[in-house]
Amino acid sequence: MGEYSYRDVVKEDSIPAIVPKGLFERVQEQLAKNKKAPARHKAEDDYLLTTKLYCGKCGSFMVGESGTSHTMKVHRYYRCVNTKKKNLCDKSVTWNQ
Repeated sequence: MGEYSYRDVVKEDSIPAIVPKGLFERVQEQLAKNKKAPARHKAEDDYLLTTKLYCGKCGSFMVGESGTSHTMKVHRYYRCVNTKKKNLCDKSVTWNQ
């Protein structure tokens, strides 16, 4: 941003900016949005597509889940957030490992 700071002294536009100000602000907004998204490492398993995969029906993001069948086999899959919390989407589970 071209800002120089040392201890309590802050001088704006004193150094040439590396990134244009508009781009910097858009990235900061996206980082703030991503910070509010559920953590993909919350579960024991690592679901890499959590918050990157979107529901084809309602457009909300999908989160990783797992469940154990009656044969004690663990099934891992992604589920729409609106299906999980609010029952607003009737999309069924889309992927099973």
